[in-house]
Amino acid sequence: MSNLVTGLALLLASVVAGALWDVMGSSASFLAGAAFGVLALSGLLVIKHKTSRFLLADPAH
Repeated sequence: MSNLVTGLALLLASVVAGALWDVMGSSASFLAGAAFGVLALSGLLVIKHKTSRFLLADPAH
């Protein structure tokens, strides 16, 4: 099931990137990819920060 979801997400990402490339040019496609990369990294950092705070506050660990 996860392969199906991953495949659909990759297909959607490719279609969006292709549309951006056709409508706004190659730089827009690469800038959008960079922006999504920064967004994903910041989301991971937030999750890591929340998880580490939880682990430090949990007396069972």
